[in-house]
Amino acid sequence: MSSFLIDQELPRSTADILRSQGVRATHVGELEMATATDEEILEYARSNALVIVTHDADFHALLALSGRNAPSSPLTQSSIKNSQPEALFPPLKT
Repeated sequence: MSSFLIDQELPRSTADILRSQGVRATHVGELEMATATDEEILEYARSNALVIVTHDADFHALLALSGRNAPSSPLTQSSIKNSQPEALFPPLKT
């Protein structure tokens, strides 16, 4: 299963909700990266094999410009509502 890095635009509770479902997730604020640039977050995710969950479409452009194919950034502003972090993933079956 993938591990996820939750970007700053999303509430910290997003990581808590995902962890409660057995998903490995960390919010950038928990890593003291709340003021990190998108490039720094992208490099951290790449170095640690994390999938970025973001509300920021800039990550797709940065990834394309880098010429690399990782890390993944599966969720963007069109599919996330800040007020509903539990809507990121359906409840996982154990």
